Amino acid sequence: MEKLPIEILSRIIKHLSSKDLYNEALNKWVFSVSIAPYATINRQWQSLVEALTFRDLSLTPPDIVFAISEGILTPDRLSFLRELRVDFIFPAHEGQHAADTASEEDPDDQVVFNRTVRKLFHLLERAPRCESPWLSLGAYVPIPRQYPRGTDALYGRHPPEARLVADGTVPISYLELSPVLEKDLPELPVVSEFLTTTYFKSHSLVFSPRSMCVMASKMTRLKKVEWDLSDREKANLQRRIQLRCDFANALEKLPTFLKEFYLEYVREPPKDHSFHPPSIVPPDIIDDPLSQALRRMSQRQHLIRFHVRACVDSTIFCLQHLVSEEVPGWTDLNYFWVSMHPVLPSGRDMDTELPGEGRDWHFRDIPDQELLDTIFIAAGRAACQMPKITNFSLRYELNPVAGLSFRPDLFRDKVSCVEIMTEQVPELSKETEDIWKEACEKHGREYSLTVADYAHESELLFHYSHS
Repeated sequence: MEKLPIEILSRIIKHLSSKDLYNEALNKWVFSVSIAPYATINRQWQSLVEALTFRDLSLTPPDIVFAISEGILTPDRLSFLRELRVDFIFPAHEGQHAADTASEEDPDDQVVFNRTVRKLFHLLERAPRCESPWLSLGAYVPIPRQYPRGTDALYGRHPPEARLVADGTVPISYLELSPVLEKDLPELPVVSEFLTTTYFKSHSLVFSPRSMCVMASKMTRLKKVEWDLSDREKANLQRRIQLRCDFANALEKLPTFLKEFYLEYVREPPKDHSFHPPSIVPPDIIDDPLSQALRRMSQRQHLIRFHVRACVDSTIFCLQHLVSEEVPGWTDLNYFWVSMHPVLPSGRDMDTELPGEGRDWHFRDIPDQELLDTIFIAAGRAACQMPKITNFSLRYELNPVAGLSFRPDLFRDKVSCVEIMTEQVPELSKETEDIWKEACEKHGREYSLTVADYAHESELLFHYSHS
């Protein structure tokens, strides 16, 4: 066995290590039988087996403590790591299972969070550096076990905990990094991707957006962030405003060479459209700080993909008082996708106020044409300054397919490069048409516009071609 060539051993181990069991919790295929015991055959086997078994790890806070105290994750083993998933579990919310995760240390949520982040960063600091970053790091908060698991007809598609948060029965706790830890965290140049989501994760214990930005700022060669963060605060309006402002201020901390930025920062729209939400723009500021911070993020040099679904306004494209020539450019961006919440940060609805029966308040989906025109103009000014853009998409969530699409490189001469998806032909102003004519001209296309209703079997409502 010791004399077998490494090529033969590699094939044997590859056969033994086929991932043939699907793990729904992890959403991936895993080993049905552990191959770790084969590492004890000899050193050659150990190296080849560990290259597979340490490639993809899922850790909890107790796992991290154990790995450090026992010296399990050595620099050599860390060099094999490519995907690391960290599930932040908090003893105070585990109910009868608290003993499984408890320790003699302080169980306070913020203390547990800061302690885990500190130990995680100091553990990964020991990973060997390579020419390019190689680690995909995911941070998640599982649904606390004090709440029922799963979904059923009673709760719809959301887990019970999410419904309790949405109803205001359970408050949201935001996990914040302490100022001391922010300064003391080491740099992690090995991380290439930083991921998180609240989808089928906790809605009551969530990472504050600012803390995510601070952690990402230490990942000096980060190439991609993919974040699904919570903007669901309802009990405290000032708290929500502060969270958004802190997020806006912290976005500039993200590493310079970031190439891909994906953000889901959403909340459910009001079920009763007769309710008018208050403004979440600070009273001493005219325009939404987060929308402007996201625009500046999209304009970064090196960034090529920008995908945002959030409560934002037209300043995510450009400031209203600027003409297209004055709008700062997007030098490297080729993909720009923005989905706007039905209610703007100012509290203004994107749909039209309709009188009538109560049922109309729940199903209004006719856009405010004046507001939509303003948004289309701002979007057009931005598109004029994106020399490398191939896919520009604007969505407004009044129905799943409403929006505007600009695809200057798609099926040239066969398909309109400007397409509006809606249920009725919009009333576009001359300024809107002029700015999109300019965008087409700057990208070497003749202006052509299609209006289609994709909600009803792609019905063509309107087509205009310059030719």
